[in-house]
Amino acid sequence: MFKKIDISEWKFNVFDKFDKEWALLTVGDLVKHNAMTISWGTMGILWNKKIVLVFVRPTRFTNELLKENSYFNLQFFNPSQKKILSYCGSKSGRDVNKSEVLNLTPLIIDNTPCFEEAEMIITCKKIYVDSLNSENFLDLDTHKHYNSELRDYHDVFIGEVLGIYSK
Repeated sequence: MFKKIDISEWKFNVFDKFDKEWALLTVGDLVKHNAMTISWGTMGILWNKKIVLVFVRPTRFTNELLKENSYFNLQFFNPSQKKILSYCGSKSGRDVNKSEVLNLTPLIIDNTPCFEEAEMIITCKKIYVDSLNSENFLDLDTHKHYNSELRDYHDVFIGEVLGIYSK
């Protein structure tokens, strides 16, 4: 169903993909997995590798799974399926099995749990993790807006891109 595409032929606006379309960050295996909607992330080259950076609060179930697993993916859906992303962004995987509730069909690609309903999947191997902290913020307005009350700074996960798959 999914075809691996050559990364040199891959074309899309990364800003629109994250900010406007959103993605499902998915991690785990077929038995225990979680999909969390994200709109913060980036892609590029680091250490001569094609990479993805994602940001996840330590309080999230997805963060626990990211720390337990070596692989994760980003899944992008057709805009008509935005309800999937809305649901996965509003419910915790600790409380509900999102794939069952949404009738998503799980499968494994490159050691990551994916859903047949996705349009595009980017599989990644985790290669680095770090935590944001208040001392490193140079823009105090950003710090105040996103972190001043919660003090719930995001962890940054860097994944090497293993493959990009499209229908």
